[in-house]
Amino acid sequence: MAETRILRAQVIRPANTTQYAINEHVSDSTDATVAAFLAFTLPRGVKVAQAHRLRAVKSGASVTNAQFRVSLLNAAPTAGIADNAVLSALAPASPTNFLGAFDFTFVSTKMLGAKPYIDAIPQVGTWFALQPDANGAWEDDNRVITGVLETLAAYTPESAEAFYFDLHVTLEPEVYA
Repeated sequence: MAETRILRAQVIRPANTTQYAINEHVSDSTDATVAAFLAFTLPRGVKVAQAHRLRAVKSGASVTNAQFRVSLLNAAPTAGIADNAVLSALAPASPTNFLGAFDFTFVSTKMLGAKPYIDAIPQVGTWFALQPDANGAWEDDNRVITGVLETLAAYTPESAEAFYFDLHVTLEPEVYA
């Protein structure tokens, strides 16, 4: 029987209100050498998993133009990408590292207290496989799915705004040790 797990990641933006343009990276630093990507860690022993939903919550109450994408990769991009940097040249180690993506728009009718939230489904289909690297297995010391948070509209954030993510995954019993 398949087992569902929730993998968590978060990003807390810099303490500024610099407006984002379309297709810009949302990260924790304006310095590309230290800016971090989202990191969803799989349990030990996983060979393959399926991603089928992403819940996103943000600390800022404004939902004006709050349209985003989280792309999932099985390897981090080869170079750091600062907050507010354009993602047109997003280059994972190779194109085969792209696993899938979730697009979502925060709306004022979905709130957890004063925080907007949204449940997103994959861009294509109802799930996508979280495949390991070319060696066919996740390394026990590197079971991280990298997430890249990107704006899909011009967006003015709150200072130090936080984004929280719950990635809902299914682990298949025949490949879960």
